[in-house]
Order: sequence, then C-alpha cells, then structure tokens
Amino acid sequence: NSSGQVSSEEYRMAEEIFLSFRRVKQPYPICKYMLENSSNAYVHFQAVSAIKEAIVREWKLTNENDKKSLQEFLLNYVMGQSGCQDFVREQILSCIAIILKRSIVTESGIKDLDNLLSNIYQMINSNSKKVHLDSCSLMASILDEFSVNPKSSRISVSWEFHIKAKKKFESEPLKKICIIAFEILQRCNRNLNQDIKVMEKYLELAEQILTWNFNELSPNRPKSGHVDSGKLIAFRPGRNWDDIISNQSTIDLFLELYQKVRHESRLCHLMLLCISQLTSISNDVFPNPQLRVHYLTYLVASLVKARGRKICHGNEAQGLAEVFNRIITVDKLLKHIQDETVLAFIGDLSHLTCTCLENAVKEEMESMDETFFTYAADQLLECWYSIVNEDTENFNLSRISQDIIVVFECYLKCHLSDGRKSIYPILTGDNAEIEIDELEEDDSIACSGQLLSIGALGRSILPRSLPLLSQLLETRIITLRRYISNRLSATIDHNALMDDIHWLILIVGSVLVDEIDPELPLIPSPILRYSDNLSRSDNYANLVKLISHICCNNSRTIDDNMLQLLHLEGIDHVLAITFLMLFIVRIEEETLQSSSADSLSPQVGKTILWFLIRWCRVYLLPREECYDHISLSLVLTFGRDSDLGAQITKFFMGKVLSNLTLWNAENDVVMETIELLSTLVDNKARCHIAVSCEDLWNLAVQQAGNSNSSLRKLSGTAQKMLAKALVKTGSCIDDNDARDRFWSTLLGPLKNRFLAALLEPVLAKMMEDSALRNELCITIDCCSGVALASTSSSVPALFSYLLSILKDCIQLLQKFSNVPDIVESILELFVNVVKSQIAYLNKISTNELFKICLALMQTYTKCNVGKVSDTVYAEEEKYMELYLILRLLSHVTSKDYLDFSGNEANIGQDGEIISVIDVLLCGLNFLVPLMTDNLLKFPDLCLEYFKLISFQCECYPEKINEIPQNLSNPVLVSLNIALNRFGSEVNKMALESVTALATYAYERKCNTERNNLMIGIEGFMKSILDLLFSEDFEVDLLQSTSEALFCVICCYPDAYKNLVGNFLLAQSNAELRNYLAECFNKLIPPTLTMHMDRS
Repeated sequence: NSSGQVSSEEYRMAEEIFLSFRRVKQPYPICKYMLENSSNAYVHFQAVSAIKEAIVREWKLTNENDKKSLQEFLLNYVMGQSGCQDFVREQILSCIAIILKRSIVTESGIKDLDNLLSNIYQMINSNSKKVHLDSCSLMASILDEFSVNPKSSRISVSWEFHIKAKKKFESEPLKKICIIAFEILQRCNRNLNQDIKVMEKYLELAEQILTWNFNELSPNRPKSGHVDSGKLIAFRPGRNWDDIISNQSTIDLFLELYQKVRHESRLCHLMLLCISQLTSISNDVFPNPQLRVHYLTYLVASLVKARGRKICHGNEAQGLAEVFNRIITVDKLLKHIQDETVLAFIGDLSHLTCTCLENAVKEEMESMDETFFTYAADQLLECWYSIVNEDTENFNLSRISQDIIVVFECYLKCHLSDGRKSIYPILTGDNAEIEIDELEEDDSIACSGQLLSIGALGRSILPRSLPLLSQLLETRIITLRRYISNRLSATIDHNALMDDIHWLILIVGSVLVDEIDPELPLIPSPILRYSDNLSRSDNYANLVKLISHICCNNSRTIDDNMLQLLHLEGIDHVLAITFLMLFIVRIEEETLQSSSADSLSPQVGKTILWFLIRWCRVYLLPREECYDHISLSLVLTFGRDSDLGAQITKFFMGKVLSNLTLWNAENDVVMETIELLSTLVDNKARCHIAVSCEDLWNLAVQQAGNSNSSLRKLSGTAQKMLAKALVKTGSCIDDNDARDRFWSTLLGPLKNRFLAALLEPVLAKMMEDSALRNELCITIDCCSGVALASTSSSVPALFSYLLSILKDCIQLLQKFSNVPDIVESILELFVNVVKSQIAYLNKISTNELFKICLALMQTYTKCNVGKVSDTVYAEEEKYMELYLILRLLSHVTSKDYLDFSGNEANIGQDGEIISVIDVLLCGLNFLVPLMTDNLLKFPDLCLEYFKLISFQCECYPEKINEIPQNLSNPVLVSLNIALNRFGSEVNKMALESVTALATYAYERKCNTERNNLMIGIEGFMKSILDLLFSEDFEVDLLQSTSEALFCVICCYPDAYKNLVGNFLLAQSNAELRNYLAECFNKLIPPTLTMHMDRS
C-alpha cells in the first residue's frame, strides 16, 4: 500500500495467495517468469518453493525433457545470478538435488549426475569465489539429499527407493565429490591467501563426506524426526577409496592445515572433526591389516607432532579431546598402533589432560558461559578410564605409571584450595572458593564421570595414591578439629577447608569403591591385591585397635602419638583411610551436639554419608562367598566373624540416629542418612547386628512416637522413606518373636496416630488448622513407606495392617476433597499398596483390595464432577490427582500377567468376585467425565490414560462388546479422538486398539449386528483415512495404520467403497482424480473379497 506498511489482514491474504499458488498444476513457466523478472527475494523464494512442491507432487506426470529443462534452468539461474539471496539459493539447490535423486535409479539419471560433477570439477579451476561457493553449496545439497538425514526433503517415495538411491550414489558420485573437496583444500594449503570463506565451506563439505554413513540403511523406515545426534559414525568406504583416503598425503593435508589455521576457532573445529573421522577408517579400505597399522601409527605420531604440546583456545582443546577420545574409547585403536608411538601418544594425552584440567579451574573461577576446557577434561578423563580398565592387555601399565601419577596429582591440585590458588592466584581468601552449598547439582552426581575415571587411575597406582590421599585427608581433619576447638579460628579459611574435605572424600570414595553393581557389590580387585601384598605386622594390629578405639570413644582421645601410626611405612592405607573417615564422623557428631554446630557444612555432611554408604555396601561384612579370592586382612578386619565389623555397624547405627536427630532441618542430609540405614540392613549379617543395637529400637520408637520427637520434624518424603527402611529391617529379622516385637514397636503407634486423626473433634479442628492437616499427610506418607517395604514374605502381615487404614482413607478423601495435599497423600498410599503388594495377594485379599479401589475412585469422582476451583494451581493439582488414579489402575492391570500368590484361597459362593477388567472399566467410567481437553495436554497423563484404554481393547475386546453403551461409549470416543491427536505414540496405541477390536468383531461375525461396538468400528474408518491423508502423517505409523485400516475394511468393505467414492468426487482435478482412482484400485481391486486370513 501507499504507506509502505502491511496490515495483518493484507499479510494473511498474501499468504493465502502464495499457498494456493503452490498448489497450481505444472507451475514451471510462471515460476520461471517470476524468477527472471521480479526483484523481490520473497517472491523468488515462493516461486522456487512452488517448483519444489510440484516436482515432488507431479514427478510421474512430468515428462523427462521438462525435468531436464527445469534442472538446467535452475542451475544456470543460481550460477549466473550474483545477487541471489542465500535462502533462495539454498531452496534452488535443494530442487536440483531432488531432481537428481529422483532420476538416479535410471541410466540417464546417473549420467546426468556424472556430467554435472565433471562440469563442477572443470569450474573449480576458475578463480571466481562465487563459483567455488556455489559449487560447494550444490554438492552439499546433493549430499544432504542422498544421505537420508533430517536435512533430506520429503519427496514422497518409498523407503526402498531411498535405499536404492543411496547405494547408487555411493558407487561413484560420492567419491568424485570427495576428490573435488580435497583438491580445493590442497590449493588452500599451498596458498593460504585463498579466501577464508572458501576454505571454511570446503572443510564443511569434507566433514560432511567423512561422516557419511556407508552402513546399509535399515529395511524399516526410521521414526520421523528421530536423530541420534550423540552417535559417532565411523568412516567405512570400500576398497575403491584407498587411493585418496588411506595414503599419507591425506593425513599430511589435514594436519598441515590444522597447524596453519588452529588459531581460527571455526576452522580449527572443522579440521579436528575431519581428523577424528580419519582415525575411524576400517580395514575394508586397506589391502591388508598391516597397512592399517602403519596408517594409524603414522596418523597418531603426526598428530602428536603437529599439536606440539600447545593449545590456542578452548575450541581447540575440545576438538583435540574428541579426537583423543575417539582414538581410545570409541575406535579402540591403541592395540593397532606400534608400541613407541603409543607411549608418545599417552605422554601427550597426559600433558593435554593436565592443561585442560587447569584451564577448567579458570573457567569455573571466571564463571564462563562456554566451558570448553571442562568438557575437554571430561572427555580426556574418559580416555584414561578406558586405558587403565580396558587396554591393560595391550601394554603394561607400569610403563605409563608416571603419566598416570601426573594426571592423578593434577586432578587433586585442581580440586584443593592451595592448588587452585596456584592456578588462579587472582582470587584469595573467602572468595577463592565457590560456596559448595550453593551448587545446583551435587558434585557426586555432576562429576560422577570424572570421579569414576580418577578412581580407576588411583587404583592403578595404589602404592602412590592411597598414602597421598591419607596424608591430605589427615591434614584437613586435624585442621578441622583445631578450627572447632579454637572457637572458629580466624586464621583458618573455613570455606576452603570444607571444600577440600568435600573433594578429598569424593576422590577417596571413588578410589576405594568402583562402580557399584547393586546386585553384587564387590571390593575392587586392585584393592584386594594391594592389601594382600602388605604383611600383617604389629602395625596392622595397632591400626585395628585405633579403628576400634574411635568407634567406642570420643575424638578428643585421639592424640598426635596415635596418629603417628598412620605415617609408618608398610601400613595398609585402606585401613588408615577407614579410620580417618570414622574419625571425621566422630568429630562431626560431637560438634553437632555442641555450640559450634554452625562450623559444619551440610554439604560435607552429605558427602561423608555418600562415602559411608559406598564403603558400607562393599567393605562392611562383605559376602565372602562371592569372591574367588579375597584379602585375608580385610576379611579379618571387616568380615562377618570380626569384632570390628560389628563395632562399625553399631557405630553407623549411632550415626544414623544422631543425624536424624541433629541434622533434621537439612533434608538432603536426612535422605542420605536414611539411605545409609537402608544399606546397613540390606545385608542379613549387618541387619542381625543392627537389630541388636539399642539405637535402632530408639529410632523405631521415635519414628512412631509422639509429636515431640525430633524425627517428626522431618519432611513427609523423609518420614516415608524412614518408615520403609525400618519396616524392611523388620522383614530381615529371622526370629518371629523378635520381628513381631519390632513391628509392634514401630507399627502400633503409627496406626494409633492415624486413628487419633479420625476422631470427630480432631477432624473438625483440622479443617482450620494447617499444622494438623500436615501431620495427617505425614502419617499417611508413613503408611506409604510401610507399603513400599513389602516383600513376598511380609505382604500378608502388612496388607492386613494396611487394610483398615485404606478403608478409613475413603472417609478422609470425602471429608478433605478440597485439600490437594491430603488427597494426593491418600492416592499415593493406594498406588504404593497396589504396586508393592498386588502380585503377592491371594484371591480373597485381591478382591478386598479391588473393592476398596473402586470405592476410592467412586468417592473421588463424586467429589470432583462439576467442581469448579478458582485457585491458580487448580489444573496442575487435578492433573496430579488423575495421574495417580491412572497409575493405580495401571498397577491393578499388572495382576493379569504378574501373579506370585501361590496357593489360592477361594472366595465363598456368596462373595462378589471382582476382576481386573471390572476395576478398569469402572475406573475409566468414573474418570472420563473429569478428563478435559486441557488435562489431556499433559503428556504423562495423556499417555497413561491411553495405555489403559489400549490394554483394555487388546486384552479384553469382548468386554467392549458386552458392557452397556454408557460404559463402552467413553472408550470408543476416546479412541476416535486419539487417532488424530496427542502425538504419534498415542496414535499408535489407538491404531493397535482399533486393530484388536476389529479383529475380534470380524472373527465373531459381529458385523451382522448393529451394536455400539460395530458403530464405533465403522466410525474409525474415516478417522484412519483422515490420518493417512493428512500432510503431517508420521511415516513410523505406516504399519500400524495399514493394519488398522485393513481390519476395519474387512469388517465394513461397503463403507470403505463409499468413503473412497466420496473422496474421489471431491477432487476437482480430473487427471488427479483418475490417478487416485487407479491407486485405490491397485490397493484393493474391486473384485477382491476382503478377509483377515492372509495366509
């Protein structure tokens, strides 16, 4: 318009015009005219888009001459136009690539592509930057189209066509593109005055070639949009590539370029990606294995030489780390490289690792957004893990022990305050350390990969690592004791001290304990060998006495003379470190009880527990029968028959009670403490000792006792997990009387607390008192913990205990239906009971449980249908409640396929038998009125809802046919909606459900009736066809959609013919209508009689 402003209405009208223009048949002449005569780039883009869509849509309707003419026009246009916008150019090149791909299965198509690449090879002799860039962009588009990746266009062809086109392209054209790319890069290497942009584009092209996946494509089409971006692709060309890939000149080219451009971040990154791919070349390209050894040895030696132990920037560090990681952990090439080169390479790896670790400290201190060195350090430490754990068979680790020591000590330096200040001296004092309590993620999780690698390195040099760690840990513990005893001495940097202790414990724990197998935790073999090699002298006996002493006495009784024992030559530092950890536990416990409690760090308290849990699982009363060989000194010290093992178990029980009493405001510490309790009792030998501890009984009394107990200040989740741990402890007690007494101590008061809340005066007061409501939620959460502790042997007793509580919860649900916290606690209790116990319940108990579940859902529905809430979080609260009920129903269905109840007790003849499907049908019937469109937008809720409907249709299709219309209608309507909404996973479940229902109906000849099921099945047909014809149809649904449509057509062949007829009549284009009619007739010939027996 005259003002130059475009209104939203004008924009909408223009958009509609362009969209309708794209649907024009054979738009090529007018599109060419628009490209040649318009100066508007957006018009150019729309014209090219129309051409692209027409090529795909009308390929079979376009003659060969028109296709060639169009390709030539587009190619001449893009090469000749100097002012063509990038986004238009990319669209044109994509069109050309599509034409080439659709044509390649013919002889003329292969010839056209070959001629095009020959012309490009001739054009690169030009000095024109534009020609070089356009040629490169065209080849990149061709690669994208033929590689079948997310950048490939949707060209409406079968998956078999994609496979065939890719194989044709790999036969020769791909290699020709590689030759062209390498030729340009050789020129850039000879003359760095070439335009940097040209070099960058051809490096991108080289990287695209070297990451080409030569593997056979899967015969099944991958899921749409699915990209495995984390998967590395090895470069696996055939033997015919050996002249350009496997020779040393290619290695020299990339490494020389790397040395020249390493200071340019982007170019360096691309160069290292290419070098990484060169390391992955397989045996296939080499005439014999020895040539591959020679090639890899030359490549690695040249890389070490080219690097020159220098790093220009973080991007280079990251790229190098990925190359080294690729060589060692992915392609495992060390065994294919000559010995001297391996040692030089590992020496360089050691230097690079230390450089990245130290620079990672600077990144952390300066709070940089891009942490290249931190990422690089992670990658390189992963290399070391692979070397010491997997590659020991290839060479003796003693030959690289000095390199390992350097890396291990560098890691310590980078995580201890003195070392960090030497790396980054700008910050000192309180600002020198990051406050560890404020970290978003705990270091034991965030740095788990690093700690795993450092632990492996430490175990490979135990005679060096353990004494060093023992000395460093002892120094910090003595400093901590001095800091506390001197009334928080100002001369000691508290933050730095806490940070040091935190990291030392993490490193010590990682060295002493390898990755824990939850089924079979074992002491690492290097630790066993280390302890075996040390003689059990008087020093051993004295060290055992020292450990025993700290278990039974306070920390102040440990003087300097006693600690001198830790410095004697030949002592077992596994025991020394164990003593030091018990020593700090004792100091922490005493400090918590004193006025200096604020000098302790909750994070360090949590880290100490992390260590105790790991150490306890592996070392304390180990399962000796699981070892082929076990260290005698460790068995005598911590084994089942040792006095010290029992003392430490009791000491830990005291630690549990102390922490829950004194750290109860720190939820993270509390949860780790409960985990320690669970660990103590998950081993029968430890459990028997724990049960004999007065502290455990005190804990049970306090957990179930009156509201004055400090344990009642714990969060609901903590109390639930504590109840679970204590009940599980009772399950491990073999003596029936002792077990009953323990459970009575724990469970009796808990039930009394629950029943007290049901008294009418308390309920009336609870409506106004949030503290009382919170107390009720915590009591119900504790009951959930009881349910979660169920084992096959304890289920009968625990179900009997919980049954009356579940019944009373129905009353509470009705009373407090407007209190989301109480409602969620009740629903979680039901979910946990069903999840933990249903597989072990006999018929009578299962029937009882099903009755209560139905009553729960009926009460919930009654209280919520029609209810309007004006709270901000109303929808989220409703989502959570409905999700829990769906999870409850899901666990109910598990009884059908997971039943360990053994001897069955029969229900009397007068008893009402409730089946799984009864509960499911009634439950869904209760819930459907509450399932709004907005609620189904929550993915978890939606998925759970349709899983249940799918289960019902696939396992019990006959029920849909038998039940009243008011029960079957919600299921059928939900399925119809799910066919076209909520994403492919829900679509697939709906299609499989339709298949199951239609198969059932066909086999039982239900189509002779006009009941609700058959009306529903007939209605599915249009929804399935709509799904198939939709523009955004997901190809991964093709098989499920085909099966569902086939089964529905078998039931209603005439309805299918009518639908197809109406669809064809709606097509205004006669040629397209005839083409579609021909396709439908090929799919199902008019004379074909449809039946499901496809044999």
